Amino acid sequence: MTDAIFRELLTEMATLARPRVELDAEGGPRTPTYDEVATGVAVRIAPAATASEDDLLGRTEEVTHVAYLEPIDLRPSDRLVTHPVATTLAEDVEAGAMTLPVASVAGFLDGQSVEIGSGGGVEERVVVTVGSDELSVADGLDAGHGEGAPVRVVRRFEVIAVEDEAGMGHHLRAAVREL
Repeated sequence: MTDAIFRELLTEMATLARPRVELDAEGGPRTPTYDEVATGVAVRIAPAATASEDDLLGRTEEVTHVAYLEPIDLRPSDRLVTHPVATTLAEDVEAGAMTLPVASVAGFLDGQSVEIGSGGGVEERVVVTVGSDELSVADGLDAGHGEGAPVRVVRRFEVIAVEDEAGMGHHLRAAVREL
């Protein structure tokens, strides 16, 4: 059960991905892959008051943020992926391009990870510098992208712990670590 006031506090939309671990030929675990299990998940992600803590078992995994969500099947090791800032390419770019002319640079910062393109042609790069109407990225693009292609900041958070914050399924509070 949720209420309208709490729903208004959820300012971002996220994708929820769950790890899938397969075994290699020797029976050992491979690096997990993440399957998308939900899209359009309303969430509010805020910096955590403390980064980590010591307990009886030693230092817990470093928590960087707290996420608030409506009730959903959220588990430790799940990932929340958000795109808090988005724009589009202002003109076509060719494979190998390291400068992306964009419609707007508002909200973009040096060092952020960005996704360029859509569908199966999405590439991820790190922004080196933000210019007045362009983003410079660290590595050249693998493929060309047309004018109007999306350029979005991408943030990934691994879920460390989840609790039913208010009890009785009102909303969830999750300790997360930004990747």
